[in-house]
Amino acid sequence: MAAPDHDPWRQRAVRDEMTGKTQTKLWIRQDNGSGAYAETEASCEQIGRGHAVTFITLIVDQNGIPTIGISNRASVSEGKFVRIRYRQNDVMKLSRVPSGKFSNEFVTFSAIDDAAAEFYKTSSIGVNLYVAGLEGGLLFTAHYSNVQLVKAEYQTDHGPLIVTIDTASPSIKRLYVDCFGAH
Repeated sequence: MAAPDHDPWRQRAVRDEMTGKTQTKLWIRQDNGSGAYAETEASCEQIGRGHAVTFITLIVDQNGIPTIGISNRASVSEGKFVRIRYRQNDVMKLSRVPSGKFSNEFVTFSAIDDAAAEFYKTSSIGVNLYVAGLEGGLLFTAHYSNVQLVKAEYQTDHGPLIVTIDTASPSIKRLYVDCFGAH
């Protein structure tokens, strides 16, 4: 697939007041035409000795307020997940993505490198993710070089809302280079 002509991602520099360091984050807003909006932010973070670019999606109304209801939440015994239709490249199936800090915030995708994958394999978080993946097919974490297209369909009280992440976008490619040293 060729890179898109138009790059829908916007860059913003975020300064950490504690460290004084500035980090570049990417941001995109997508909507379903029925009043539900997905605001997705991508940023690089250290995972053990490795790195991940995590795409966090916040589901809001047209004013950026979290008034949109989300359905298909997993049972309490499954943890803080929401069930969705999920596509990674050409593979599409029912999957789950974890909730974030807020009830309308989700980890849509986490692109990781080899060192982050090794960390996950040996950490309690990673073991839990691995077991959950065997049981229910979690697609939201993958090696950054293996995934070009992610589509996640969230069910809202304003209809389905599809979040699309095309890693061929120039901004995402630059973020990958900065985060993973990828070329």
